Amino acid sequence: ASGAIGGGPDAADGLLVWDFAGPSLRVVRSAASEVEPWVLRVVGFEGREKVALAEVYQRGELGADDDDDDDDAQPGTAGAAAAEATGGNKAGPSAGGNRAELAVLLDEKDNSEINRMALAYVFTLNPFLHIPSQRVALLVVTWVHVVESLLLGSVPAPAAPGPIPGASRPSAAVNASAGPGPGEDRELWLRERCRWALELTRRVSASADLMRGPAGLVDRLAAVLAEESSEQGVPDAEAVTKEPGEAPSMEEYLTETHGMVSVCIILAALVDPKRYRAVMGGAGRSRFAFALLAEAIMRCCRTYLKVGGKEPDKVLRRVLGIHEDADLAAYRPPLDGPALDRAAAATGACYRGNWTNCSPFAVVAALGFLARFHELPEGADAKDDEAAVVTIAKAFAAREVSMRSFLDEHWPGKPGDAGHGKRMQVALLVDGVRFRKARLRGGRMQDPALVITQCSEDQVAAILRKREMLQRSHSRREERYCKRVVAAEPFVSYHRFARIFTSEEVTTMNLSRPAGDQLERTTSGLLRQHCCYTDCPSYLVNQGSRRKLMKHFALDMEITKGYFPSFHAITVSLLIGNRRKADFSHFLEKVENAVASDPRLRRWRNAKVMEGVPSFREAVADVWDQRERLQCQPDPAQARD
Repeated sequence: ASGAIGGGPDAADGLLVWDFAGPSLRVVRSAASEVEPWVLRVVGFEGREKVALAEVYQRGELGADDDDDDDDAQPGTAGAAAAEATGGNKAGPSAGGNRAELAVLLDEKDNSEINRMALAYVFTLNPFLHIPSQRVALLVVTWVHVVESLLLGSVPAPAAPGPIPGASRPSAAVNASAGPGPGEDRELWLRERCRWALELTRRVSASADLMRGPAGLVDRLAAVLAEESSEQGVPDAEAVTKEPGEAPSMEEYLTETHGMVSVCIILAALVDPKRYRAVMGGAGRSRFAFALLAEAIMRCCRTYLKVGGKEPDKVLRRVLGIHEDADLAAYRPPLDGPALDRAAAATGACYRGNWTNCSPFAVVAALGFLARFHELPEGADAKDDEAAVVTIAKAFAAREVSMRSFLDEHWPGKPGDAGHGKRMQVALLVDGVRFRKARLRGGRMQDPALVITQCSEDQVAAILRKREMLQRSHSRREERYCKRVVAAEPFVSYHRFARIFTSEEVTTMNLSRPAGDQLERTTSGLLRQHCCYTDCPSYLVNQGSRRKLMKHFALDMEITKGYFPSFHAITVSLLIGNRRKADFSHFLEKVENAVASDPRLRRWRNAKVMEGVPSFREAVADVWDQRERLQCQPDPAQARD
């Protein structure tokens, strides 16, 4: 919970003269990071360059010149990386268009009012919007960035990297922390970076009291992993399928659904040697490590699609080399040879962009760093202990920590299979795009060749369905109908599951929305004139009126048959009445009985939906899965859905 700091506006003037100075940072703020500190992104760190908090505040509030602004820093670029999984440079597109701005690493132990105001300013540019988790979040996110830079800066970047589709101009200010500068010795740079990594690791370890809540999530995850020890080791070739109400798997505890707002939280909790041994010391270490990498990739894919306005199907077809106007009878999935090389190269636009504060490379670097950190003798993590610095720096310089070594350790391919790493690279991105929503995830990853083959077959089948529909246009009437069918095809993926809002959520969201675009909640938990389908490009877009909103759903009613009148009004009212019975089958039976009693609804219940549209059971299960959030009774004064 956030808390306003007292003292009035004049209290912040103390920041103008505060003499605190610390390592300089480059941070990327967003609307999300103002509310949830754990999603702040640190894209630059310079330990040698101390910066005064007063200077940062003066630049922000008084408009003082920032010499680094000439670099036109872009937050989506994380610098040079020689990571085998993506190849080439990790300089990627800007994530969201926000600027990378100067900040300072503050003292997480200081809970004074002036330090709380400074933290609030770093996160929100408002010294009075303090959130308790800001203290440890800034430290942890900085630590993850510094450790990641050990991997990204361990080898030189290519002299002239090729252009990345959709990439913006790289930024010198951001790239500076991913490797040594011109003329700087790489070995000395790695050692200095390693000293800071050890120093920040010690500070994270000393902040255990501030990490108590987030670390509890990791303890629960470790317990679930131990319970599933009989299924540990290299992940199975078949994904785990769960029924509604079944206990979550270990992979599900890595998602936002269970409170894991950032992968950085998990990495920071593993600084504790007991937690590290509980997760990485047993038979399930490979399953956990690979699931953590997959989770980081899925979050990157989600941001990449959202920020770039990319259509998931088009991204998948570009990576898999599927062209809608080509002869698909001759198409073969890219499992080896030049086709696999092209597919792996096409993943760079997503992998090379620093879309979140914990990239896939950060996971690999942090787990490799922690493995060596926990092998050091007690006290060896002191900042002046050169033996520890040399040991860890040599490991990164020798590429003992790399994406390739990570895959070889946790999901090794068959002997002599040269394409295993690239197939895994493509399969991880394919799964990341397909299962980018937290509630769609939870099963273990399948064999990479099987993932690529299945997704390729699905995309080819979708294109062939479109072609077949168009070929049926023998008359003008059929042609018009077929065009509407083609127009309705995207809505099969756009309008799958609607988000049900509580009164508190609507009230909170309205605080940051214009007066002319306020959300209005109905008794069903849906919005009166805004689309509630989270995958739809028009999600939370004001349609102007209820009539125009129904026009937005016209293709669902006419073509896909994914629209069901009063569905959420019925299910939400039964869900509230069924609150004491945590039994999905009982809830489903109640919904079926309510629909069966209304002849008009029976017609919609028995309608044949377009392929890909959620079944009636899946739609009911989606409402059931949202029951934990729906704590408030609907306002009876609102209109019925």
